[in-house]
Amino acid sequence: MKKSILILFIVCASIINLSAQIDTTFVEPDLSVEPQLISKPQMFFVSFYQNFWFDLDKSQKDSMHLNDFQPSFAINFIYPIMLGKSPFALAFGLGMKVDNIRFQSDLITQDSIFYFNPQEKYKKQKLVLPNLYIPVELSYNSKGENTFRMALGGYFGLKMTDHIKQINKDFKQKIYNLDNLEKYYYGVYMRMGYKIFNLSINYNLSSVFISNVSHDMHTFSLGLTIALF
Repeated sequence: MKKSILILFIVCASIINLSAQIDTTFVEPDLSVEPQLISKPQMFFVSFYQNFWFDLDKSQKDSMHLNDFQPSFAINFIYPIMLGKSPFALAFGLGMKVDNIRFQSDLITQDSIFYFNPQEKYKKQKLVLPNLYIPVELSYNSKGENTFRMALGGYFGLKMTDHIKQINKDFKQKIYNLDNLEKYYYGVYMRMGYKIFNLSINYNLSSVFISNVSHDMHTFSLGLTIALF
């Protein structure tokens, strides 16, 4: 009997000693989830460009009397297809770009061939070229609050219409459907920026004119692109 009581006492003492060693402090579980910011691809863009004309020799440039300010405007809708969970996406869409060639010398057509008369100048004159095209691009959108974006792509389309606007002190006129203009519109582009602001570069592989004096006139555009959403 005494032996049983002694064993029971030892067991109880061990349990009490073990309980004293166990940390019974209540720790509240952390159920919060750290949100991960993921940048969504941009889809709708408005662009403002300054155009430069490449592959135009000095004699042609001098005869045209090109203005320094050569603006153009573009709008693009891009539909992105995300590549899994990666920050890359393939995208295609629809765009329109209006190029303006501002020059002062007289633009004369004869037998569907352009040539410039530097002896006769206009106060204001521009050739307006609206183009409709399909862009295809590979884009990168970084994750996080400080969003970096980049896209490389190409485009192919058609010239929608054309006209030349001439202004002088005595008259103002528009001439539509000019001959000898390239009807196809294609090239490559790059877009790179932070959040909604992007630097854009376009290079038209297609020329402006089909033949004769400005056959090798290509458009290089540098500008600002704003992503509306």
